[in-house]
Amino acid sequence: MREDLWALVAIFVPFSLMSIGGGAAIIAGIQHEAVGVHGWITAREFVDLFAISRAAPGPGMMLATLIGWKVAGWTGAAVASLALFVPSSLLCYGIAR
Repeated sequence: MREDLWALVAIFVPFSLMSIGGGAAIIAGIQHEAVGVHGWITAREFVDLFAISRAAPGPGMMLATLIGWKVAGWTGAAVASLALFVPSSLLCYGIAR
């Protein structure tokens, strides 16, 4: 399980830094990594999680949280969320300062 948590970090931190302009640009990359490379979820599950993330209140990229939850439960959800939202937030904060 620990390897899966590090894999989530390794996937979502680079996507975080590429998604400053908007999260929609990284959805295909997330799908490729989660379905094709790691096989954590099926293509159908990805579509279902994507629909749930868009219907739920909050940031539209809650897809990362749902994938993390499927991979490693609540810990995976927290790790994936932090890996996607914190790096770009820190970068924006640093530029604004």
